[in-house]
Amino acid sequence: MRIAWLPAALAAALLASSCVHGGEIPAEEGAGPYLIGREDVLDVSVWRDPDLSRTVPVRPDGLISLPLVGELEVAGKTAEKVAELVRVRLKPFIEQPQVTVIVREVNSPRFYVIGEVARPGGFP
Repeated sequence: MRIAWLPAALAAALLASSCVHGGEIPAEEGAGPYLIGREDVLDVSVWRDPDLSRTVPVRPDGLISLPLVGELEVAGKTAEKVAELVRVRLKPFIEQPQVTVIVREVNSPRFYVIGEVARPGGFP
């Protein structure tokens, strides 16, 4: 009769040893800061200058347009990097510009369904 508890003990030992992380869910490997994509929408805010602050869509060519800055390539960059680029472009016009870029809408990760389907097109 002593052998009856052996399968249960082995199962418990296997379960306990397989839980290496102590109940934590490991972070996705390779996950880093979000990179801005085409068709995303950005809030570009220049502190104390509402005329230069804008909500702008990222065009299909990966560019945005801002007053005094002109066109700026943003696709594939982080929000912090875009803020730095805007800051550099504004320095000739504003002393120590404070710029914040926030991704308002994430629209770039899309997949497309084509062929003989009920609803062909692009989906987030």
